[in-house]
This record gives sequence, C-alpha cells and structure tokens, in this order.
Amino acid sequence: MSCFRRHSFGLPGCIAAAALFFSIASAPADPPPRPVMIPGVTSSGRATVSPAQGISGEFGAWTVKFTVGKEGIETGGGIRVQLPDSWHSGPRNSANSLQSRDPAKPHYVQARVSRSGVKFAHLVESERSNEELIKHPKLSLDGRNERYVFVVRVHLTEGRLQAGDTISVIYGERSGGSPGMLAAAIATDQEPVLVAVDTTGKNTFQRIKKEPQIQSLAGEPVEMLVHAPSQAVPGRPVQMLVALLDAQYNPVMRPVKLRLSLVTGNGSFSAKVNARPRNGRIQFSVTPRSVGVLRVKVEAPDLKLSAVSNPTDVTKALPERKLYWGDIHSHARLSWDGVGDRSFEYARHITGLDFYALTDHSIEPTGGTTRGLSKETWAESVALTEKFHDPPHFVTIHGYEASFDRPYGHHNVYFRDRPGPFIYPERTSLDELWQMAAAGEVLTIPHHTGKFPGGIDFEHHHPDFRRNFEIYSGHGSSEVYAPGQPLSFERSNFTQPSRSLPAPTFAQDAWKKGLLVSTIAASDDHRGQPGQPHFGLAAVRAPTLTRNDVFQSLHDRHTYGTTGAKVILEFSLNGSPMGSSVQVDSAPLLKVRALGSGVIERVQILKWQKSAEKFAVLHSWHPDALDFEGEYRDEAFTAGAIYYVRLRQKEPIRDHLVKAWSSPIWTEKKH
Repeated sequence: MSCFRRHSFGLPGCIAAAALFFSIASAPADPPPRPVMIPGVTSSGRATVSPAQGISGEFGAWTVKFTVGKEGIETGGGIRVQLPDSWHSGPRNSANSLQSRDPAKPHYVQARVSRSGVKFAHLVESERSNEELIKHPKLSLDGRNERYVFVVRVHLTEGRLQAGDTISVIYGERSGGSPGMLAAAIATDQEPVLVAVDTTGKNTFQRIKKEPQIQSLAGEPVEMLVHAPSQAVPGRPVQMLVALLDAQYNPVMRPVKLRLSLVTGNGSFSAKVNARPRNGRIQFSVTPRSVGVLRVKVEAPDLKLSAVSNPTDVTKALPERKLYWGDIHSHARLSWDGVGDRSFEYARHITGLDFYALTDHSIEPTGGTTRGLSKETWAESVALTEKFHDPPHFVTIHGYEASFDRPYGHHNVYFRDRPGPFIYPERTSLDELWQMAAAGEVLTIPHHTGKFPGGIDFEHHHPDFRRNFEIYSGHGSSEVYAPGQPLSFERSNFTQPSRSLPAPTFAQDAWKKGLLVSTIAASDDHRGQPGQPHFGLAAVRAPTLTRNDVFQSLHDRHTYGTTGAKVILEFSLNGSPMGSSVQVDSAPLLKVRALGSGVIERVQILKWQKSAEKFAVLHSWHPDALDFEGEYRDEAFTAGAIYYVRLRQKEPIRDHLVKAWSSPIWTEKKH
C-alpha cells in the first residue's frame, strides 16, 4: 500500500520560520492514478540537487529542487523523482526503507512547493508500511522493475504552479527528529537523479532533458588489505598490493606512508613506502631470497592500520600448476537486486583476484519492463567481461545466474571463451539448458543448495556440466546440514533471516549420491565489491593464467574453496591431488599441507564409505601454527571411500570464522 501525504500552504500547524516553502502532512488521502511514462525527454523545467555529494554510509540530507518551466504545471500534475539505485542499498542485501510516514525515523522524505495557496501531496511509490527488509521490485522511471528503485511523487491537488515556481523533495528531512538519510552504500562516480514532469495534469510524465548528477564518496580508511601472489621463486621480484578501505569496503584514495617488515620467510624490499593509491591500490615489490613461506606485515602508522599478507610459497621452481584466486559469483547493477559499476576493477585492484566472473541474474522482461539481466543487457555484460580481460595478469570469465526453482536450484552458468546459450530460467529448465550446451564448453555450478525454502534434487544431474559445487558464500555453508554451526544459514546476516533445509541438498549429500563435483566458494556479493575476505573465494590450480586454463581447471576439478582467506591447501591420496578419482588396492596414504593466512587451529580429514550413513572425521590435527604438514594412512580403507579435508583458523576475519574445504578424492578398487 502506498503512503500518501496531503499538504497545503497555510494549514494550521505550519512552521512560520519556513513559511516561504513549508507544507505539512495531514491525513493520508487516496493516491493519484497510476502514472504513465511517455517516451522521449522534455525541455520543460530544470532540476538541481544539493548537496551534490555524500559520504558513503553516512547520514545526511539532500534536496532535489525542480524549477517549473514556461508551461507551468496544472492541477493534477506534478513531478516524480528517483535517486540512483546505489543510494538505497542497505543491510542484508536489502533496500533502506525510504518512507513518508514517520518524520522521526531514518530515510524520511518530505516535499515543499514555493507558491502560496497551492495544495499538493507526496508519496513514496510502492511504499509498504510493514516491511523492514525491503526486497520487492518497484517500477522505475527508466523502464526497470527492480529492488533498489524508489520513486517519490509530488502531486498538485489544488492550484497551479507557474514558470519559476519550485517543487523541492527533501531526502532525509530532519526537522521532525530523523537522523537523515544514508548516502549510497558504495562509492560511485557521478550518477543521474531521474526527474519526470507532468505539466498538463493528465497523469502523463516525461523525463526532463538535463538531469542533475549526484556522487557518493568513500569515507575515512578503517581497514587495510594486503595481497600477495601465492607462489614465487628466490631472486625473482613479486608485486604485492595494498588497499585502504572505509567502513563500507570502498577503496580510499589518499596518500599514505607505509612501513614494511617480515613476519616469516626471507625477502628484501624497501622498509618504507610513500605512496598515493592508483586504481585504489598501492603496489610494492618484494624479492624472495630463499625457499620458504613469505609473509609481509604492512603498517600505516599515521592511520593506525596494519595487515599481514597472505602466504607466498617460495619454491626452487614454480609448480606446473600454479595457484590462482577468483570470485566467480558476484552481482552488480545489471542484476535486479544489485548495485555498483566497478566490480571488475574492484576484483583486480582492491581484493587482488586473479580471475573474476560477473554473474548477474537472468530474468525475463515482463510488461514492457526489465527486471535484471535481459538478452539486451547480456550484451553489455559480455562487453564488460571482454573489456577487462587482461591475461596473464587478470582473467575474466563470461557467466550469468539462472535462479531455477526446485528441483534444479540456483545455478551460475559459465563459458569457456565466447558466450553460449543465454536463457531465462522462467522459460527454460536446467535439463533443457544442458541439452542446448556443448560438453566441455559450459559449466553450471549450484549454490546455497541447502537454504530453505529452495534446495536442489540431485536426481537432476549431468556430469558433463555440473562438475563443481559452491560450498560457501556470504549466505552461509552448504557443506552439511548443521543449523547450529557458526557458518550456517541461520547465523548469516548476509540477507534476510534464513533456515537450513533438513533435506539431502548439501555437498556431502551430493558426494554420497555419486556426484563427482569439486568445491569452490564465492561471495555472491551484490554491491560490485567481489572478493571480500569473509564471503568466499575459489582457488584454482592451472598451468597459466588464461581464460582457457582457468576454465579447464574448473572442468577438471582442480579447485578448492575458502571463506575468503587465501589459505594455501594441498591434499593428496597416494600422490594424486584433490579432485581426482583414484584406483586403490590397499591402505592409502593421505597427505595434507596448509599455509594459513592466520594461525591454523584444526585440520581434519573426513571420510565416507558405502556402509556409513554420513561422513565422519577420520583424523584430526590441532597445529596451532601458521603452517602445517601431516599424513595419515587409512588402514580401514574400503573401495569407494571418499575423502576431503576441512581446515579452520583460530582468528576470525570480520567476525566470520575462517575455513577452507578441499575438493574430495574419490576411490575405486584397483583392477
């Protein structure tokens, strides 16, 4: 139900100090007729926004002022105003509740007109009074039906506005006790404020020709990230990356003095670095001097910030398969529930990823409006993916999300090189997509499979296309049904409160059913900020950093997943690495090696065999150290056993437990 407020200059209760503008809410009235947008733009009137900037995530107040053009505005006419979507992105992947009901609460919006005697009303279109986490789509002024759209309408009920009169819409109006409105959750370039006007009173609106621009800026730095390559050789310099972040994880562009020191390993570098971020990052060079594990501490004394790099494994020669890090499940503005324009730059320069896929939601347009990624905007996504592809420095992968209902569940669709079939999950099933796809050229990876009320039925499976499994994201862990564990869906504040599905829909269930799927993790970020250190990363071992090799390594199951920390994890059975299917005729030797981004608290080998109901811990170590190596021989081996490793670090990152999951190793009896 829309909340509609009627105003009149001179009504009892007006505040004299604001007499030139002020109007005051009276009893709600019936809303005006549903507005009709007509194509094109009009030169009638002009608009400004003041101030034209805000600090991301901080409260403020902004006024959009429309100056009436020569045609005037008749009774029944008015304006509609829409701030950029990014200015409404709120907690739990929800929208902040822009509202016209309570002047004491946040995000209160008010309207004023300058001409005495004119009566008017204002409303927030599609406003709901009983919804705390705003998830529903709303119609925009530019033909979309999406989550972060909020349109404010000012409607003249009596009187006429003349040329030069003004209508003001105040976002975050504070006179009634509201703290104001939060600026955009992310830092942005200048974005247009959309304004449409109905001059005739016939309920037909047209966007104005020149729309004002507004920008959200990063706040003060409160966190530092340091990224290092996972492999190096002595004597060959490697580049490390530093990013300063504000409280909303926006990169902060300011000069900084850094102090460097070794935590572990042997390397040479300049002890002090004076730098200004470029592309949001600061780079410095480190030369390893001997074999070992290199970790570098970076301090910014003036900011009272410090961080330690992820481990770099320094070996005599680089391995045949190098370790690369990526986030291949992430959303931005082309999703109906996403914002942000800089996800590729963020992945490369801020979170230090090697590969990245933008996977916006594919949804079929309806009623002449788009709601997410359409076949038209898919072309834009493809172009962006190609634009930022820069092997061997940074690899981008073409992909999108198809959120199927049961029995298929949500999947991301990836392509080896050029994009293949683009489908709408409302029209095409996963089985039909598999029929359309070419084996070896397309992968479909399920995610948050154990989340109520969704889920997945593993009876629907195709081994050529479903070869990986997203075991963790910001939503929580899909390893095993365990609603009480710290990474369960119940404990996540990533989206609305959620429940685990008490059904065989988790990774362990897929493995027990015979599915050969390796583990990855991903963020499922919806703000154009992929690669967050607490939301999930995929580790891939590939010969080179090219699109073909990364895709082939995903296809061949040379992967594992972490909660976002760049933990180096190796797991083998009789010398065969994780992701392998191995013939075994006697007690196998299982080896584990781990290099932590922090102190490793626990390492476990889990096992399942056909006579068992569930996976069980076969062996457990408690290293209490940054690095670990261990081995265990399974004397109770039976053919068909499945093994995988689960690792846990001691200290959380951003209040999230740090874990890593190897891919399984499958066994069969040696012939």
